[in-house]
Amino acid sequence: MSDEPPHGRVLAGAVPHSAHSDIPWDGLVEMLRGWSGRGALALYEALAVSAGTDDAHPYAWSARDVQRRAHRVVYEKVAPAVDELPTRRSVWLDALPAMTEKYTVLSDEIGPGVDWNRTRLTGWPPNAFYLRSRRRSVDPVPLGLAKWCIDKLRELHRDARALDRPLTEARRSQVQAAVDLLSEGDLGRLVALAPTTDRIQALRELGTPWTQLATLAQELERFFVTCSLVEFAREAIFPVSTLTWRLFHLAAFGEIVRSLRDAGAVATSVRPLSGSYTSGPSYAVVDDSGAHWDLWFESAGMWDYYGWTSPYNDLHMQAFSSPALMGADIALVGRPPTWKAILFECKWGDRDYVSRDGFHQATTYAAELHGIVEHIETVVVGRDSVVPTSSMVTLAQVPTRLVGTSHLPGLLQASLGL
Repeated sequence: MSDEPPHGRVLAGAVPHSAHSDIPWDGLVEMLRGWSGRGALALYEALAVSAGTDDAHPYAWSARDVQRRAHRVVYEKVAPAVDELPTRRSVWLDALPAMTEKYTVLSDEIGPGVDWNRTRLTGWPPNAFYLRSRRRSVDPVPLGLAKWCIDKLRELHRDARALDRPLTEARRSQVQAAVDLLSEGDLGRLVALAPTTDRIQALRELGTPWTQLATLAQELERFFVTCSLVEFAREAIFPVSTLTWRLFHLAAFGEIVRSLRDAGAVATSVRPLSGSYTSGPSYAVVDDSGAHWDLWFESAGMWDYYGWTSPYNDLHMQAFSSPALMGADIALVGRPPTWKAILFECKWGDRDYVSRDGFHQATTYAAELHGIVEHIETVVVGRDSVVPTSSMVTLAQVPTRLVGTSHLPGLLQASLGL
């Protein structure tokens, strides 16, 4: 049974391009600033941790699930270059470039190609003979790039096939012919070389079909070598409708971190945004008054972390004899002597969805914390194009705000007194 969650076909254009500007990209830059060492893997893990409401896909995701969807998008974008590749391995073999390597061996027997000058130096009459010879082998530089390119194509094809078989089936012959090429002796033993401008040009100069592979290498270089993580998120994550809201959630979190720092607070990352790490706050925050706050990305873990009792968990345990915890997408929890909480629920959707579902969830989170936390505020965060003007109501003495991401800096300054 596949570990892939249920899915429909997700086209690269599933999310309208007009929504592109609704992602607070500066917030995403803030989140990705320290991830250069782990690259896209860290991005996949962070998006997998995001567990906000997605009624159409109410299942847990892994970083691998996110990676598959990103690879599906990349595969579709490089498909025109894949279409130009040969469909038969024989075409590759006939065009396989070679280089001649000269070498000398010392032999007990005379043979063709004797280097008499070197042989005389051993004494006369000679007991051994220096023989000149040649051997043909593949050129390791451009073909090292070819191997990297084919390995990457195989990976993309495998992941895209799990999500969109028709897309990959149309190019199965091209991919198989290229992959079969790696089984050829010398080529299979080459070290894969990542794309550079010089290597791509060297591959292109080998002629057809290597010129076509060089075009594919150039496309793959753009996604996997030269573009930044934010550019990769724009190109490969944003177009997938089932990932866009997760990207919005992550970017909104980064916008909160950025706003806190801009207001003079010290926000220190204390754990990666990854499901493989023990649950806990993601940032430790100290505002300019010296007050300490915990900033949570996905806050369901705060009940166990602080030793609080969750009414929802109690209800679920009584009915089903199994634990269940829920929490806001983002929570800023102020430490004693006075417990405080600002709870953020991020919603990527239309006006009615943001206001209705956001209000329901935000007020439920506040009700759960009633009697545990002395001061509570809730914030529903939508896209700026959906929530152009911030608003506020008070319910049971708890302020609930509806804001766009551009309102977060001012809101945090007011709520924290920064």
